[in-house]
Amino acid sequence: MKSNSQGLFGFRGRQSRVLLVVAASVFAVASARADNLENFTFSGTLAQSYMGGDTVSGTFTLDTGGAGSITAFDFTTPTGAINASDGFTASVVTFTPAYSPAADFVQLSFSDADDLLVLNFETALPTFSGSTFYPGRIEPTQVTASTSELLCFDPPGCFASGFTSASVTPVTTSAVPEPRSSFLLGSVLLAVTVVLVRRRTTLSS
Repeated sequence: MKSNSQGLFGFRGRQSRVLLVVAASVFAVASARADNLENFTFSGTLAQSYMGGDTVSGTFTLDTGGAGSITAFDFTTPTGAINASDGFTASVVTFTPAYSPAADFVQLSFSDADDLLVLNFETALPTFSGSTFYPGRIEPTQVTASTSELLCFDPPGCFASGFTSASVTPVTTSAVPEPRSSFLLGSVLLAVTVVLVRRRTTLSS
């Protein structure tokens, strides 16, 4: 028959192993989440100019995990600034594949009540690199069409133009910020595991 101390050590040992596994899982999930975030710079030339300008430039952060999302963006266009502070929202739509061309596309759109910026890329979302900007017309279905373009419906006049070309470059960062809450939880669980292991060692010596 096992002694109470042996049962206690066995129980604490199991506790330690469980907590260690949970902590490792939390760190792994947080790291995977961070690895899905990619920062990009964008610079494109419009086919038509507006108020003497024909360049759209800016940055955006894309989360390629799951259905995808844009977590940050800031563009300068001939029609004005496009960012969350000015009331714009961003969305990600994937066509896998589109009707024509029959290929996978990722569509990024940024809009408010008066302006719309659409950027299409010929790629699947998990392999998005920014290098496949698509300025031509695509047909997601037989009855819909889309093109990379800048639209403005704000007076004194409407404006609509596609792109002749664009350059999209990943931004290299020294470290990707991790979600604080996940790492805090992981750190606490890891610390508790260490304390339990040390107590077990002390009691058994």
